[in-house]
Amino acid sequence: MDLNRNARTLTFKLTFSGLSAPATVSHIHFGKEHVAGSVTVFFCGGGGRPACPAGGGTVTGTITGANVLGITAQGMPAGDFDALVAIIVSNTAYANVHTPNFPGGEIRGQIRRGESDEEDR
Repeated sequence: MDLNRNARTLTFKLTFSGLSAPATVSHIHFGKEHVAGSVTVFFCGGGGRPACPAGGGTVTGTITGANVLGITAQGMPAGDFDALVAIIVSNTAYANVHTPNFPGGEIRGQIRRGESDEEDR
């Protein structure tokens, strides 16, 4: 992911393969490691995004405030790009790829801030 705070965008590239069944949806959840959280942004399969490549592949796109879903229980308002950035930089966000065989998520990975991230671009 490439965060551009000045433009208020998050550009992503998600690649996956070798799933037990076709991918149905992929998104970012608001949750610490080993904790389930609510969906805040879709990569594919929902939220106005294209369908996920069923047999695996790569999905790319750009996230803006308009893509951020509200999570009332976690105090995150819809459209709040700054709240999305806050959960990403605080390591409380994870990505998930769901399939019919694993509706809770077949692949999960915490989103971590990279050492080369530039905050003020």
